Amino acid sequence: MRRYGNGPAILMVHGFPRTSLMWRFLAPKLANNHTVICVDLRAYGRSGIAASAGDHFPYSKRAMAKELVEVMDKLCFPTFTLIGHDRGGRVSYRMALDYPKKVERLAVFDVIPILEAWSRSDARFAQTYWPWILLSQKEPLPEKYLLGAPEAVFHNPFGQGSFGPEILEEYVST
Repeated sequence: MRRYGNGPAILMVHGFPRTSLMWRFLAPKLANNHTVICVDLRAYGRSGIAASAGDHFPYSKRAMAKELVEVMDKLCFPTFTLIGHDRGGRVSYRMALDYPKKVERLAVFDVIPILEAWSRSDARFAQTYWPWILLSQKEPLPEKYLLGAPEAVFHNPFGQGSFGPEILEEYVST
């Protein structure tokens, strides 16, 4: 977690494949008159990796939204402005729906509601956003594909920047 400034709270939630570090230039500007809290979603950046379950609920948007509300409560911010990007935007949608009295204002960018995205999908979408289609398949299919071609994942725009070359080396050498 990264914390900047003082005043009413703003919670900033990053997207895929980023971390709270993505806010490093914007957060200090907002901190002139706000307390800005930048968090890492589960399994990203400095966060822990919670044990999963058969239904993957610990990694659901609802579970992550609940966890972030608990963080804000522990920091003594019963209400806050919420800013979400990409996957963090989806967590933010869920939080605003589940905790409407906690979220005073909501800003979400670089993401649209998933039903809207799927209803407009076509061949171009499938070819461009293939990782999302692959990752939505039941286990172990995505894991086997990703582990079978780590270089393809690393050199794809969705993988670029989400891990360093040392991680790629680890998987290529196994």
